[in-house]
Amino acid sequence: METQPLPNPFNAGAGVAPPVFAGRGAEESVLSVAVNQLGERDDDGKAKIAADVVVYGPRGHGKTVLLQRLRERAASHPGWGVLDVDVGTHGGSPAALAAFVAPQPLRRRAAKLLSGVKAQASFWGANLGIELPSMETSSWSLEAALTVALADGPRLLLCDEAHRLRPETCMALLDASQRLRGRGAPLLVVLAGTPVLQDVLAASGASFWERATIIPMGPLPEGAALQALIQPLQALGVHFDDPDALSSADEAMCRYPFFTQLLGEAVVGQLNESGARAFGAATALGALRRFTPARERFYDNRRTEVRRLGCVQAAAAAWGALKGHGPRASADLMEAAMEGWLPQGWTGAKGLSALRCLGVLWPIEGAVEPGIPSLLDGIKQAGGPLAAKAYAQGEAMGREWALAAEQLS
Repeated sequence: METQPLPNPFNAGAGVAPPVFAGRGAEESVLSVAVNQLGERDDDGKAKIAADVVVYGPRGHGKTVLLQRLRERAASHPGWGVLDVDVGTHGGSPAALAAFVAPQPLRRRAAKLLSGVKAQASFWGANLGIELPSMETSSWSLEAALTVALADGPRLLLCDEAHRLRPETCMALLDASQRLRGRGAPLLVVLAGTPVLQDVLAASGASFWERATIIPMGPLPEGAALQALIQPLQALGVHFDDPDALSSADEAMCRYPFFTQLLGEAVVGQLNESGARAFGAATALGALRRFTPARERFYDNRRTEVRRLGCVQAAAAAWGALKGHGPRASADLMEAAMEGWLPQGWTGAKGLSALRCLGVLWPIEGAVEPGIPSLLDGIKQAGGPLAAKAYAQGEAMGREWALAAEQLS
């Protein structure tokens, strides 16, 4: 009897939800607390939203998928709505964002709901103390626009690619959100973007970073990449009984969510070609052969980005320092290792920030670890003699710092 081909459950596309969203339980838990506050009221009928939310991390780590799951949660609550901000269309100015949040038809309906265009807005039981402008006014403040948008109930404002927001738009949004939350408005703003988002918020002149709930999304926790690979395949009847094959797959994925989907597609292709329904040594080898070229194309793009920044040798030095020191090292060591290998005028802190934004390095628990170890290896190998020299110098410095720390302890 001919074996039926397995369907491909994996989605190796940008922002496409994987079949199993593994390893993000902690992030979803934090967001659940914030979202649940949209439906809570105090004795005066005001919402009790503590803070808005910033989700940040390099590309391919699941930020967009996390926002999609928030949309689905909001859809399960009658009367809740989602304001999905398209940065390219709505993020160019506060006026453009206000026009999206409260378009003319909604403003006209608001005027009919109120006793007059200058009446106090109190749509949902908590008086915001805001006077709405005339319908003829072409430029509404974001605060007034958001007030009108809240007419039908709680609103979740989601902004993906928020690192592309103009600083003045970002400032207007965050200021309006803070004032409305202070008045008890059922509004939650969630910004998601690359680590550059921290710089955008700083440029806006707001202290939003300090006031917001911050959710970093870096490499997956140990074991989560295998979970994302195994569970969809087990649902199709694939068996896993070879620890060595699983270990090679886990190493290849580097705890990077995008790679779990690339490798998953490769495994399905290999199983369908061979007719096997067990993930053993032969399947793992064939799948990795399929997977490696796709991963290399990804690496080529990232190496090109690092090269454009002029940070190839600095990245190699940082990788050497991590190898010499251990799996994690302090930001001070990373910056010291990169000094002398960065573009002219750059500080170690700027170099660390640039590599963090690309996902080459990742801060965690007050230290720094490799974002994708095999990517760093590739950067070093493709960087020629200078990168090799920088790596060796960084490795020696890492060993020295590790020894000094051991002696102090």
